[in-house]
Amino acid sequence: MADSSPMAPVKSIAKRQKDDRDYHKSRLADATFNANRYPDPLEARPSPDPKFKVPEGVTAEMTNSWLGMIKEAKQAASS
Repeated sequence: MADSSPMAPVKSIAKRQKDDRDYHKSRLADATFNANRYPDPLEARPSPDPKFKVPEGVTAEMTNSWLGMIKEAKQAASS
């Protein structure tokens, strides 16, 4: 059964929702927060774990040569 009465106009509440969002966003934001007080999380920092430290006397050239040997061994194993 179809109702033949005209539909009542729907009142837009988009502005109210936007105001509510801005209000809640302002409530969640910490006014005292300053990102400059914290270190960059993407910047590499030295690890306090001793197993990640490079032993004394090991140079970058030595590390590169070892990595090259590992790469060659992996290629030889896959062939």
